Amino acid sequence: MKTSDNGIVLAREINWLAIIIDHRMRAYFGDEQDSFRIDDIPPPELQVDMPGYTQIVRCLSVAERLVLALAIAPHLQPELLDTFLTRNDMTGQPFTEFGGVTTGYHKGVIPTGQTAIFLLAGNDIYNRMNALQQLRTSVLFRKILSLGKVNLYEPVLNGPLVISDEHLYEMISMAANPAAQVQLARQIDTDLEWDDMVLDETTLSKVNEVNMWIKHASTLVGDSELRKKLRPGYRCLFYGAEGTGKRTVACLIGKTAGKDVYRVDLATIVSEYIGETEKNLSTIFDEAKTGDWILFFDEADALFGKRTETRNANDRYANQQLAYLLQRIEEYPGLIIVAANMRTFIDEAFKRRFQSTVHFPVPDAPQRYLLLQKAFNTGIPVDKDVDLQVIAGDYELTGGDINDVLTHSNLQALDRGADHITMQDILVNIHRVFKMQERTL
Repeated sequence: MKTSDNGIVLAREINWLAIIIDHRMRAYFGDEQDSFRIDDIPPPELQVDMPGYTQIVRCLSVAERLVLALAIAPHLQPELLDTFLTRNDMTGQPFTEFGGVTTGYHKGVIPTGQTAIFLLAGNDIYNRMNALQQLRTSVLFRKILSLGKVNLYEPVLNGPLVISDEHLYEMISMAANPAAQVQLARQIDTDLEWDDMVLDETTLSKVNEVNMWIKHASTLVGDSELRKKLRPGYRCLFYGAEGTGKRTVACLIGKTAGKDVYRVDLATIVSEYIGETEKNLSTIFDEAKTGDWILFFDEADALFGKRTETRNANDRYANQQLAYLLQRIEEYPGLIIVAANMRTFIDEAFKRRFQSTVHFPVPDAPQRYLLLQKAFNTGIPVDKDVDLQVIAGDYELTGGDINDVLTHSNLQALDRGADHITMQDILVNIHRVFKMQERTL
């Protein structure tokens, strides 16, 4: 098994723990029926032939697996247990039944035996007795876990859950995800020039503002008085439908300025490996600052959208990740372009961070005609019966759609050995594009 496979297994186990914690707290505070049992939410499936973490837990019961995940959580995802810091409104003190201790430099919760019993059985005394009996005779507490010492007269379950160093480091080292294995950002460029673009006048004017900032940024930064009053860097929102040229324009901005443009892969930023997200972001921004990159966040509606309502530990963790990302964006001294399909989906607090917003509208009929002319002026020539003006008037196509139609029309002509692209070729491929996008002709 690869190292990354084991990381996925452990990440899923911790995610399962987060779900159980959320349901247990809902049940306790009355949002769900008191009959909630951990068996209602089965743990992730384990492949028996996989070594590593799987081999450690494959002989454990569901309850034992959950307690082991609880013991690991402070080491890998400590914020997951912050919910146990909730205070009782009547006493002003933490809920005794939640257990957990805070010690030394660690400001989060270290789970105790009480925390484990509460998670397994809630506040039902009969179920708590059964859970206690199961754990007392468990292989988990004979080989992997133990309860830390308590003071005289304190309940034994107040002892913190302690995982042996041997097992902890074995599991963590196997779950590690070397940064070199993850390509967080990819350099992008284009062979096109500004003359190849067909942009709305307002759009072009806004894009020129970005070019102007790049041209004069060093002068602004060099003025000590201006530097005190200006925020570092420049943040720009490109929004509009797919295929309207956002990515190409970002590449052209970099090409004009002589700077590398890197597209940030949002899918790999929020890592499936526990504790890696902030590390991934730090790696991207540190490298970008050193290389003076233009950072291009593509298809960012979801990541920069309305912040998640905090209903459980996973939501809180996602919002913490987003907050860290926004902080790094604010501090970046270069150009950041965020591309989204719809401006309305972007969080209002994030919109205020942009110095410029550029709308890329779907081209109108005259603009589509220009795009079609530029596109079909290359490759296999079109037949004399092809009327690009009619096509431009009849079909609402973006530049990306036209490139797709051009590619497949050339392929069809080559496949049948023809020396011309016909009107039928173009129309068939327009229909194909509309069907793929589930659009009505």
